[in-house]
Amino acid sequence: MSLMLWIFFLVLLLFGVHMVLAPAHRSVALKLLFLPGCLAATVLKVLFALLARAQIKKVLPPWKSGEPVELGPSKIPYLGSVLASALPVAGALALLVCLHAELAPSVRLLSELPELKPSTAEAASSVADCAVGVVAGTQCFAEACPSSPNPGKVAAFFYLAAALLLYAAPSFREFRHTALVACVLLVPVALIDWLGLVPGFLSRGWFLQRSWSPVAHDAVALLLSLVFLVATLALMLRIVSLLRAGKGKPPGGGGGKGKG
Repeated sequence: MSLMLWIFFLVLLLFGVHMVLAPAHRSVALKLLFLPGCLAATVLKVLFALLARAQIKKVLPPWKSGEPVELGPSKIPYLGSVLASALPVAGALALLVCLHAELAPSVRLLSELPELKPSTAEAASSVADCAVGVVAGTQCFAEACPSSPNPGKVAAFFYLAAALLLYAAPSFREFRHTALVACVLLVPVALIDWLGLVPGFLSRGWFLQRSWSPVAHDAVALLLSLVFLVATLALMLRIVSLLRAGKGKPPGGGGGKGKG
């Protein structure tokens, strides 16, 4: 159950990334700066929209301001809209795991996932422990990175991860549908956990648990650490955007009418 709660938190944190960066998300400068992620997220959204038979209202090239993709309703009632929103996010996360295996398999910022429980106080403590672990892991890795065999591949991985997550982060509509999928998966897992059911020895469930549970935990730990870093990057970009907007305003608030 802890793993499913972390997945739900991961989606929530990604939504936070979108909300922090929303005002600058449509800018041409940001699209060109993170061009690979913008293009990959666009392809994923268009591909899964076609599979879900959702209407594609608009697809903008990176050199034009605006949302890269705008989707309309799906011809498949209920399920179509959910799939068109949730699958691009899942596809982007799966692509990140593949990029990690190819470019930087040694990168491990978070050694293990802390236990996450539904209790508010315990959940807050686990999230704080996770954030501290990511910061400590990033610091250790940054010190060791210059002596690594392929620093260029590692740098490329972090750039591609940031670019992809910034543009794959779900909007409010996409977050609702993605969170719904996560909740649907969470309910049976929580029920099994509450009932105390365990797979029988040498059963198919036992083999699945032994084979895939460590892999799933490692993948979620990797994605969480990357999303924590990208959330920090998004916050920094938002601050820079606000500072630039503040410098652009005329002195005295501008536009005030004179006496007379």
